[in-house]
Amino acid sequence: MNAQGLVPQEYTDDHVLVVPRAADDVPARAAAWFSGVRWVREAKARQTGAALVGARFRGVPRDETQPEPGILALGDARAVGPFEVTAAQASALSLRGVDLVGYALRTPVERGLPATTADADGLGRVFPEGLPVGRELGMLRWGVAVARALHGALVTSAGQVLRPDPSSVVDLTLFSAHPLRTAELLPLLRKVVPGARVVGEWTSAEGTPSAQLVGESQYDGAIQLDLSKVAEVPRALDAVPWREYGPYSYRVRWVPVDEAELGVDSPSGTHVIARTRMRSVVARLTESLERRVGGVVVDEDGFVVDSRALRVRGVEVPSGRMWL
Repeated sequence: MNAQGLVPQEYTDDHVLVVPRAADDVPARAAAWFSGVRWVREAKARQTGAALVGARFRGVPRDETQPEPGILALGDARAVGPFEVTAAQASALSLRGVDLVGYALRTPVERGLPATTADADGLGRVFPEGLPVGRELGMLRWGVAVARALHGALVTSAGQVLRPDPSSVVDLTLFSAHPLRTAELLPLLRKVVPGARVVGEWTSAEGTPSAQLVGESQYDGAIQLDLSKVAEVPRALDAVPWREYGPYSYRVRWVPVDEAELGVDSPSGTHVIARTRMRSVVARLTESLERRVGGVVVDEDGFVVDSRALRVRGVEVPSGRMWL
C-alpha cells in the first residue's frame, strides 16, 4: 500500500503515520523528541458552504463540512494532519476495528549507504538501496516510535508498511528526587527475580550514590538495575512539573540471552517469549520503585509511561516472573 489515498495528492510523496483517533496525541509525542514543536496552522473544520435544508431542497446536494488539516512544526520538519483513514484503508494496513487518522510527515529526503548494522526498526529492510540519514532518519524513527506506542503503522513514501510491535519496548527508567541504598533496592529486585545480587556500588566525591544490581535466569536473560544521578533528563519531562521527578535515574533493563536479537526487527520465537515475560518483570519492578520513591517513568522510546500503563504491563504475563 502506498500513500495514495491515505492523504491528498499533494502529500503522496511523504511518509504517512497512521494512529488510532482515540489515542491521537501526536503533538505531545513530537514534543518528547523535537525542539520547537508548535502548530503553524491548527487543524479545524472547514465549512464549504451554507447547508440547504427544508422540504423544497430535498434531493439537492448539501455542502458539507470538511476538515482542514493542521501543520505541526517539528524543528525543520512538518507533520500535516490529521486526515481521515477509511475502514478499507485500515484493513489494507492490517489495522482492523479501530477509527484511524493519518499524518503526512514532510521532511527533506536524505539517504546514505545501505544499512550494515542493527536494524531493530526495520528501516534498513524497507530502504535497501540507502538508509535515510539526518532529518529524514530522525523523523522516521520518531514515526516508528509513535506507531509502536499507539498500535499504529508507518507507511513510507515508497509504500512499505511498518507495523512495529508495542511489546518490543521493554526497558524503563524512573526519574526521582530520592536515591535508595542497595540494602533497600535488593529486596525490591528479589521480589521479581529471586537470587538477584549487587554487582557494585559507588559514592562520588560529592556524596552522590550509584549502584548496579542484577538478577539472572538461564532461559530469559537478566534484569539489570542501575541507579545514578544524571545531568540531563529526557525531553519528555519538559512537559511535567519539575517537582514530580528528580535527577536520580533508576534504569531497569532487560539483557536477553542473545543480545544480538535486540538489533533485528523479526527476532526468534524464543526471544519474543522471553521478552514478553521480562517486559512484565521490568514493569513490576519499576512500579515498586515508583511507589517507594515517587517520580516519573520514561520508556526506551523516550515517552512518559503513566501509572495505569505501568500496571497493565505488569499483569500482561500471569506469573510476572522469569524462568529460573
